Amino acid sequence: MQDARGIVGISKNPAAPDKWFSPQSSHAERSAVTAATTQMCGVEDSSRIGSHKESGGPRKIRDEMDVQKVVAVIKDSMVNPFDLA
Repeated sequence: MQDARGIVGISKNPAAPDKWFSPQSSHAERSAVTAATTQMCGVEDSSRIGSHKESGGPRKIRDEMDVQKVVAVIKDSMVNPFDLA
């Protein structure tokens, strides 16, 4: 909730999440709040919602190659401290 002092109520009340996510709070109510928020912010028709520049294909490929490099270093040049042989 917001008043002249700023954000109060739900954000400062420890029991608020229980109230917000309880079975008595309907999905339709939460959906309406989300829709109103996106409309208020002017992003309801934005193609950028849910996307980030680092979640695309090229970044995933580069991240996977980096993981493979780390695995190769571990396998090829590190000693297993748990190996008793």
